[in-house]
Amino acid sequence: MSAVLRLSCVLACMLSCLPAHAALYRCPSLQEPGRSIVTNLVGDAEARQRDCTPLATRASALDAPVKPLPAAAPARAQLAPSDRRIPVALQRERDTDRRAIIDAELRTEQQLLERAREIVKAAPAGDAEAQTQARQAAARHADNVDALQRELQRLR
Repeated sequence: MSAVLRLSCVLACMLSCLPAHAALYRCPSLQEPGRSIVTNLVGDAEARQRDCTPLATRASALDAPVKPLPAAAPARAQLAPSDRRIPVALQRERDTDRRAIIDAELRTEQQLLERAREIVKAAPAGDAEAQTQARQAAARHADNVDALQRELQRLR
């Protein structure tokens, strides 16, 4: 491995392991004249002695003071039952909307089921994969129709 590549790997490892508040210095290398290294392992006095240049560092969010937690909201159990109730008119409106949505879904699924059954009848007899896919689609739509009908019966 070349010296430059080795040095850049060491530098990357050193920078990734640094604490957020460490002072960084670019210092002349003692092992390789003409090269420099970046380090946080020298103190201010040693950095001046070795003719190191301080590097700008960014502030970290981890250095910010810890903020106290906001006051807790009142627990739901402390509210009176009448405060938690939905007005009757609003609930009736919601139920009516729900029933209309489920009716529309049921009509759509019934149409899809009819189309799937037609596809099953029209599937070529020699193509087993096409027949299997058509039957599976028809079964899915039939299951959806049954589930929607059960849901409607629960609402009535």
